[in-house]
Amino acid sequence: MLILLGHKPLAMAMGRAIISLPNGWVLEAELATTASEREYGLMHRPQLSANQAMLLTYPDSGRRAVWMKNMRIPLDVLFLSEDGKIVGMKSGLPPCAGSPCSVYESGVAARYILEMNAGIIEQTGLKPGDELTIDYRHDTPDIKPGR
Repeated sequence: MLILLGHKPLAMAMGRAIISLPNGWVLEAELATTASEREYGLMHRPQLSANQAMLLTYPDSGRRAVWMKNMRIPLDVLFLSEDGKIVGMKSGLPPCAGSPCSVYESGVAARYILEMNAGIIEQTGLKPGDELTIDYRHDTPDIKPGR
């Protein structure tokens, strides 16, 4: 079940969202809602704090893909359905500074992509079919990584 709190249409950039994982972990995600924001993603970031992530949102469901061009950190990636269920996942994607860079595909239709620090999938035991809760916010409180 995808729960939208502090809701506004996805087309409106709201800045951040709180992502609650099934095991109680909480992530603070930047939103990438436009084609250019999704394309740029987390490029050139030297690091993410333990509880940071980026949520790429799309206006509809479709086959999705990510690449690691100009990434400086490895990532775990979740592909999410319209209702927030994990429909695909990629663990430990390595940075790519050269060319060409590998493309990692969802394989099935997805509405959202969640990019986060490598290792979170393993640490949290996430698996396909798990449901995440997304709370869209203008202002988010300071949150602690993990539980």
